[in-house]
Amino acid sequence: MTLLAYQTLFSIRIFHRFFLNLGTSRFEELDEFTRQKQLDLYDWRDLISWMPLGETGRVLRGHQIVLKSTNTHLKAIIRQNPTEMQVPFIPLAQETFFVFGMFYKDSFFEHYTEMPFLSEGGMVWCNNLVRFPLGNGQLPIATNEYTDLNEGIFADPSTIRNLCAQLRIVLPTGCKGLLVLTMEGQSGDFNILNANGTLKQHPTTFYLNFNNRSTYWRYLQAETAFSAETLAVKPLTRDGFVSIDLESDFAGNPQWPVDPPVPNPDIRLLKWEGEKVVSEIYL
Repeated sequence: MTLLAYQTLFSIRIFHRFFLNLGTSRFEELDEFTRQKQLDLYDWRDLISWMPLGETGRVLRGHQIVLKSTNTHLKAIIRQNPTEMQVPFIPLAQETFFVFGMFYKDSFFEHYTEMPFLSEGGMVWCNNLVRFPLGNGQLPIATNEYTDLNEGIFADPSTIRNLCAQLRIVLPTGCKGLLVLTMEGQSGDFNILNANGTLKQHPTTFYLNFNNRSTYWRYLQAETAFSAETLAVKPLTRDGFVSIDLESDFAGNPQWPVDPPVPNPDIRLLKWEGEKVVSEIYL
């Protein structure tokens, strides 16, 4: 019996700081035990999903590439040639590319993610902006472990339409992001295959790091008509507690109707006031 051997073609680590940070402490600042505890409670698959678009599904099947996932990674593994383990069983051309669409599974994803609210346009990650140029300011998918999501991955509706035409895909309803990966990246760090078409000894890992949103925190109590808002934005996190100073964090020395500590906000209670995002907290 011939055993089929597979190797990682590429992997994508998907982190979200809302779930991994602890209060005001960033994930990478935590001690090893606490980091592992946060990872044990985290699963990106609860937040978003990925779907192959266009010809990608057919190409994956035709080259015997399988998608696998863990709570932190999405990984593509490819069947190896049994006599030359660094060679794909079915060779991949350098011009081959994959397209995946990103969809929200959590309807509150944009509430706790530092990003624009996407009524139109979307996110684009690509490892070859020379082949698929997206305009000024667009940044390639990160190959650095702690590069946070930033405005360089957002594209307007016109750019998205042009990219879809170039990729020969129809953007599905509800698709909020596109991941475009070419076998030959825009430079060596972004390559998925070696220049001669062989599998890399150390497969490329890409990083999607979603930052947690920060908002102004507005405390309200209807029966006393109390209202007080922080002078600066505060981070939203699932775990930990962000301490509030009832004097220095607010203007005008408000007369609080409750004793400290006051609660952190519920991510569902967000209010948009122009460019300002406010978390309302009812006492």
